[in-house]
This record gives sequence, C-alpha cells and structure tokens, in this order.
Amino acid sequence: MMMAPAFSMVAMMLISMGPATLSIPPLPEDKTLSGIAPPNSILYMQLYGSANPDPKSTNRVERLMAEPQVQKFIQHIEQQVRAAMSQGINDPNGPQAQAAQHGFLLLKTALTRPASIFITDFAKNAQGGPDITGGLVINVKGQAAQVKRALSFFEMMMSGGGRRPGPGGAGPPQAKDININGVSVRELPQMGRGAPGPIRWGIVNGYAFISIGNGMAEHIVSKVKNPGAAPAWLSNAKSKLMIKRPSMVMHIDLKAALKKLPAIAPNDRELAMVMKVLSAMGLDNVKGIDSVAGLGEDEFVTKSLLSFDGAPKGIFTLFDGAGLKKSALQNIPADSTYGLAFTLDAHKGYSLIKKIISEVDKDVLEEFEEGEKEIRQQLGFDINNDILKHIGSSWTLHNAPSEGGLLFTGLMATVNIKDHAELAASNAKLFELLKKMKTRERRGKRHEIFQETFYRGYSIYYGNMGLAEGVPFAPAWCITDTSLLVALFPQTIKAHIDRIKAGGGKSLATNKQVAALLKDKKPISVAYVDTPELVKMFYPIMHPVAVMMSRELAWEGFNLDISKVPSANVILKNLKPNIAYSIRTKDGFYSESHSSLPVADGGAAALMMFPAFLFSTQAEMRAVPPAQFRGNIKRARPIRKGDAKPLAPRNGKVREAAFNFTPPFHLKKAG
Repeated sequence: MMMAPAFSMVAMMLISMGPATLSIPPLPEDKTLSGIAPPNSILYMQLYGSANPDPKSTNRVERLMAEPQVQKFIQHIEQQVRAAMSQGINDPNGPQAQAAQHGFLLLKTALTRPASIFITDFAKNAQGGPDITGGLVINVKGQAAQVKRALSFFEMMMSGGGRRPGPGGAGPPQAKDININGVSVRELPQMGRGAPGPIRWGIVNGYAFISIGNGMAEHIVSKVKNPGAAPAWLSNAKSKLMIKRPSMVMHIDLKAALKKLPAIAPNDRELAMVMKVLSAMGLDNVKGIDSVAGLGEDEFVTKSLLSFDGAPKGIFTLFDGAGLKKSALQNIPADSTYGLAFTLDAHKGYSLIKKIISEVDKDVLEEFEEGEKEIRQQLGFDINNDILKHIGSSWTLHNAPSEGGLLFTGLMATVNIKDHAELAASNAKLFELLKKMKTRERRGKRHEIFQETFYRGYSIYYGNMGLAEGVPFAPAWCITDTSLLVALFPQTIKAHIDRIKAGGGKSLATNKQVAALLKDKKPISVAYVDTPELVKMFYPIMHPVAVMMSRELAWEGFNLDISKVPSANVILKNLKPNIAYSIRTKDGFYSESHSSLPVADGGAAALMMFPAFLFSTQAEMRAVPPAQFRGNIKRARPIRKGDAKPLAPRNGKVREAAFNFTPPFHLKKAG
C-alpha cells in the first residue's frame, strides 16, 4: 500500500513528459474535446493527436518526422510492439490472441488520436478505498466500430469471460446497459469492496469515453451532444502560453488538490504535519501549473507557468532573484556541449531545510543539530556559516570540449564567491583533515588520497578515488579570485584557469539567443544544449548498444532490426542547438524551451502527488526501526554500536545519536 503514492507520482511524471512527443505533428484543435473539459478539473491533459508529417514543412521537427528512414523505423517499432504483445500465444483465434489484437488497437488509438483525460475529485470511500471522479475521452471517428468491439471484449473478460450467473444468481457480476440522455452506456460491475465507481463506458457521436464517479458520464454525454465553449481556465492557459500548433495542454490546480487532502489523510495528526511541511516549502501558496507544448515556427516549443496566490515563499524564494547577468555565464565556454546557469541562495536553502525538518519532527531536528555539532568538531568549521554563507547565488554547470570534455568527463560546476578570505580559511581546514586520509595498507604501504597541486598561481585540490575504491574519477576543486570551481578531474580546472589567464575567451553569453535572453528577459535560469554535437558523440555508441539490446529484446518477442535505425545524416540535418530559460513574472515562474527534438518538460507534474508522497513517507518511517531509519551524514546506514555517544536524556530516556560523520570509503588516519 505504501508504494502506491510513489508509483502514482512517477506515473504522473511519465504521463506529462511523453504524450506531447506522440502528437507530432499535431492535428488541429478538437473543439468538442476542449468543451468537455470540466470547469472544476484538478488535473487535465489534452492531446491533439498526430497528423501525417509534411516533408516540405518550415518546421524542422516535422521534417525530421517526415524523413522516409524515420517513418520506416516508426513502422518497424509498431510492428514489433504488436508482435511482442502476441508473444507465446499458440491459438491465433483464442482469447489471448484477441486480447493482444484489441489491446494494440486501443493503445495505438489512445496514443495517436485527439484525447483528453481529467480528474475532478478524489477522496476515500467508507471502506477506505479510493473514490475518484474523472474521465477519458478519445476521438475515434472513422474507427468507432473497431473500438467498440475492443472495449466490449475487455468488458466481457472483466465479467468472468462471458460466463453468465447460474441458478440463484451465482457467478460473476455482469455489466449492464443504462440510458443517459438517449445514449446507451455500459456500467461495469464493482470490482470489489471499496473499489471506486461507478465505471462506465460508451461511444457517442464518434467519441469513446470511460468515466469513473457519479455524474461524470452524464457530463461527457451532454458536452458531446451539445458542444460548448472551453472553460475559462483552459482558454486562459492557451492564450497566455500561445504556441502556433499545440500538441498538448496540461493543467494542475494544486490549490484545489490541497483542499482535498483532509479527505485522504490517514489521520488528523499526519494531515497537520503534511500541511506544515507544504507551508514551509511554499507549496500551499501555489495556485497551479499550466503547460502547453507543440510546434512553433521552426522548433518544438514548451511553455509553462507556475502561478502563485500571492508572493512566492519557501523553496521558491531561493530562486526569486534579480536574474542572471552576463558575467554569471562567463565561466561557461562558448563551445560547451551543454551549459546551465541559474540563481540559488544555498545559505538560505540550508536554513530552509532545517525549518522543514523541524515541521516534520522536532526529535529529528534535534538529532540533525547534534550531527551538525559533531561535524563542526571534526572539520573545525560550520558548513552553513563558514562555507555556504561565503558563496554567492550564481551557479553554472557545463561540459566543454575545449576543457577536455567528452560527453560528461569535462563536467564542471562553478559558483561566485562573496568572501574569498573566509572561504579559503574554511577550505584550508577541510584539506588538512582530508590529507590525513589514506588507503588501506597494502604491501606495507598506504597512499594519500587527497593532494594539492599548484598551477599558474592557484591551488588545485583533488582526490584520487581510484586509490580508495576504484572509482574512475579524481574530483577536484579550486578557489579563484571570483569563483569556486569543482570538476571531475584536475585537468579540467587547469584548462579553465588557462582560459581565465587568456582573458576569459568567448563565453556562452556571446551566443545570440542567450545574449538576447539576458538583455530582454532577465532570466533566473538558462539552459543550452548543442544537440547536433551531442548526437555526433552518442550516435557511434548507439550502434553497438543497439546490437547488444537486440538479443535481450528478441527473448521478449521484439525483434529489433538494427538496419532500420535512421542514419546519422538524416537526423543531423534537421537538428539545431536547444535553449530553455525561466523568468520571474507577476503571475509566478514562467519557463520556455525551444528544441529541435520533440521533448516536453514534465517535471512540474510531480507537485501534484507530493502531498500523497509525504503521507506514504510518514507511514514508512513508522514501520522502519529507528536504528535502520537514521542515517549517516555521508552514507545512509544503520547505527552501529560504538558509532556515537548517547545524547542527553529526555523524558527519562537515553537516546543514541542519529548522525555520524565518517568518510565515504574505508580509510585510516595517518599515524
């Protein structure tokens, strides 16, 4: 039971990320579907369905989809999915074969035709089961008869495979016909005690629907028979987030969802705890999320708005700065295959984390603070006040070939510095401690892991993880005059220092698109991906990977023909670098991305399931023994005897420390 909310959260993220890609290129808007959208939708998603791509389109994403090699690859994948669904079926006319055939039809229809899915209410019923009200509607014009046969087949299978009740009514419960506004609708039997319902399905004027909850089937039938205008929230979302040819619209009314929490909370105590956490994080101030994705003039575009009821608070204040300046991107070389710049107040964030912990459990906060005290004693400084306090809020992450980066080997993170002297003093204490760490004794020798090297006036600190645990990285860091640099290898930092000494060179800020954003938008984050260059790097690796995967897939009935994979030139000629940004507006946080591949941003959907995830986490915490739950500050593991001294008694009981500082590998101190 505890896995259900977590599974739902993952499912929500997948749902929000994938469908926009399937509706490419999109069909024109189905206004009947838009009119069906309930005014009180808590969750809503509309897909426009996929049209035939035009090879002469001005949009490069549509031209890519229209490439003959791409079309043949899509057809091959479709054939193999159908074959995999029929794997192991001996009787071509038996119920298993029919289930595979009808299942594939419904799957393809749902993924390629105009559709909408929505939830208007959720609660717990008297038996403690889920009580959901919502619906799924699909435009099946031209294939209504086939869809009806498929739905009728699965209805029969759910009702005992067509077996009728025997004498005295014994046997499986059966579906029944009901009349709604002159339309024959099927109502399924309740799946069990506490199961949601009623569940109904039908086809009206070329629209197939499945509804759950009282009154939803009536709403759908009425709106299909008497089409009307879309609700105000849907029209406003499409207007604010206008895209030339939309393929997906998503709406989450988080404020309405939070009002439903008392109906699903296990008890008042946990409800109060969850509401405190949400308030501390600032989620109780979020009105909702709207997102539109589709084809723009030349790219695939995603626009999203996270709106607030009042000023942002909690975690959202960490990003609510004045925006990035050109100097913030100076650390990202112009040739970076990918680069990210954003604002984040880490010092303020650390304090916020403690506040959230205090809302969850005062005991956990006390244990956390005991852990902080122990770390201060061992390190000789305070992480928050002696390090995070002295770094700025302009962060970057990049990988540049000019600094030796291939895929991810040149990955470097940077952050600006507020107080160089204070940060350097804390770093000196940290390095003195790390220098004492040595490997296990082998052949009478122990080797130092962390070392210091000097390069062009700067100290570069690094740790050879290969000596410690065989990890193929040597994480390094350096404090320059203006920034803290962190990389996977010291050579990356040396190359970066050379760039600084040469005058800085061209940075990502010189990119025309990025420069325009910095000038006109004042973004709080900018992301850049050189898609053509990344494809050039990944494509040669894809061939041997595809060959190796084909063996495993064949066992599942999916016979991947690697010759059907499109050639590199077909893909590359339709690509261009991708760019995304986010800004603070009077309505909230607005984000926009432009990509030459149809990839939508769906991370915001996780907010919808976060409260349920908190409920499940609390239940799991109660089920886990304290010694197993409490973690090591560097590596989660059970508390072992001798790890720490007992804390001071409280309420007549002696408690053991919950946090202990130990290295993340087995080392011995020198001497």
